[in-house]
Amino acid sequence: MRKLNGYRPSHRNKWHFITNDTLSLSELSYWDYCIDVMDFDPDHDTYGMFRFDLAEVIKTFRKGKSTVRNWHNKLLLLGCIQATNRKGVYRLPNATRYISEGPRWKGEAMTFARQEMNQSFEEIVQSTGVKIQSIGQNVQPVGKQIVDSASKIPVKALSSSKDESNLNHVRKVLIKQEVHSENEYQQMYQENPDGLTPDDMRWVDENVIETLEVDAENEESIVDLYFDGDWQKYRNNLTL
Repeated sequence: MRKLNGYRPSHRNKWHFITNDTLSLSELSYWDYCIDVMDFDPDHDTYGMFRFDLAEVIKTFRKGKSTVRNWHNKLLLLGCIQATNRKGVYRLPNATRYISEGPRWKGEAMTFARQEMNQSFEEIVQSTGVKIQSIGQNVQPVGKQIVDSASKIPVKALSSSKDESNLNHVRKVLIKQEVHSENEYQQMYQENPDGLTPDDMRWVDENVIETLEVDAENEESIVDLYFDGDWQKYRNNLTL
């Protein structure tokens, strides 16, 4: 268990993500947790990054694995967190926004706070580094809009150029959501009533397909996170 000691700046305008139906309270709390456990030391090469420990998050929030994965994938979809080439490691965009200013920690919390004073939600979102396509349209209860926002996460679409694909020799894997039973969707909704409705969860699982680039450094992390460690299922979804 991590030692959750110390303090950091926290921006009050984060609550706009709930007011504008972009995140549920649970998803916002998990995002805040990711910020709390990120590396604040500018002398480290993991500055502004955090390691995703599924078991630890489950223990902290006292929620099931499916619920935590849904939170994590939602933040990825919106770009609140971003994948890296390191196994199980993610970065916070504009991480200095959450770090105190000064020569030691090299943060810019006050600078961001001044810039965001009395700004619109769209401008606050841009300041956080979160990339939501057509923000004016996506700031509404999440349902079918997830497909549009999916293009803005660190997931790269298949190239339409065969020549480019041949030159790069990059393997890619299709990420399909697991479709659950109606009882499972009801249970997940009961665990997180502020999130997606059972019908919306089913629609996302049946329709959202992502494509991730795979390399030697992130392959094991992808198998663990998206395929529950099932290497055969992972191989069946490789496209190149």
